[in-house]
Amino acid sequence: MQSTMLVASLVALSAFSAYAYPSVPLAVYPAPVPVLPAVKSQFHAQDELGQYTYGYTDGLSAKTETKTFDGVTRGGYSYLDSNGIVQNVNYVSDPANGFRVAASNLPLAPVPPPAALPVAPEPVKDTPEVIAAKEAHLAAAREAQSVASTDSPAEESETPETPETPEAPEAPVTPEAVPAAPEAPKSEEPIVAAPAPAAIIPAAAPAPIFAPAPIIPAPAPAPVVYSAPVPAPVVYSAPAPIVAAPAPIVHAPAPIVHAPIVSQFHSQDELGQYSYGYAGGPSAKSEIKTFDGVTRGGYSYVDANGIVQSASYVSDPVNGFRVAATNIPQPAVPVAIPDSPEVAAAKAKHFQLSAEAAAAAAAAPANE
Repeated sequence: MQSTMLVASLVALSAFSAYAYPSVPLAVYPAPVPVLPAVKSQFHAQDELGQYTYGYTDGLSAKTETKTFDGVTRGGYSYLDSNGIVQNVNYVSDPANGFRVAASNLPLAPVPPPAALPVAPEPVKDTPEVIAAKEAHLAAAREAQSVASTDSPAEESETPETPETPEAPEAPVTPEAVPAAPEAPKSEEPIVAAPAPAAIIPAAAPAPIFAPAPIIPAPAPAPVVYSAPVPAPVVYSAPAPIVAAPAPIVHAPAPIVHAPIVSQFHSQDELGQYSYGYAGGPSAKSEIKTFDGVTRGGYSYVDANGIVQSASYVSDPVNGFRVAATNIPQPAVPVAIPDSPEVAAAKAKHFQLSAEAAAAAAAAPANE
């Protein structure tokens, strides 16, 4: 009875819960994408000439800088500011121009508003009063010019009288009178004498631009006298005793030896990878390790005999350390030693007895 009541109560409770809390589908959210942290790394290299290069990088900032033998330094860096914006800076520094920088976070000067172009003033126009005055003035000028041209008296030219010639005796007049020649019509236009031409004034000679420098004759070269040198007089005297002079000490210059450039470098990251090395002088070395745990490297040096020895090696977790070098001892090659006459005779006798014993054993009847 109790079990029946328990089952009924459970059924009623499930029905009430289904009515009171309707089923809502659950929202399915995708799994978050794993964010891989940025690999941090750094490097550095330099030499004895003052040249170097170094840098690093991580998740929020990075920087590199290089200096060359001419004293010029170049570099740059970047970082994430408080507003989440990546800021970049690049710079150059040299002895001639100093330090110069270009960056994304430098304050910019305000841009001035565009200025209006200047407009040229309009030309001054005449007022109606000025226009009327100009027209009146021009009319008066024309009228005065016409009056002056009409009132100018014409100058009559006087012709000189020609001397009278003695008259010839008159011829007897015939009844038929000779008609007189018609007189030439007189011209009423006055004869105006041509104006005298203006006198031609010769132009003045142009002044010289510069006065020529006086020519100074060069001094005469000294005479060259060719003469043979006067020979020294030959003096015959007894020979001087021969004295062995000490040999002169000659200081030979020391040979110039150019020392090799010493340099080194090193870089690494947080994954365990690295690379380093150096060079210069009597030795050099370099080594690198990758993320898979394999180490490779090599070195060289000059030994006591003046011979360059070199070695290369590889090391990994599977095959261990392996090396190849020029100074590893090599196994001796075995040399065949010839038998002495006694040993050769003993060997021959031994082989002969062995052959006889084998023949006797083969000829003997087999034991039943």
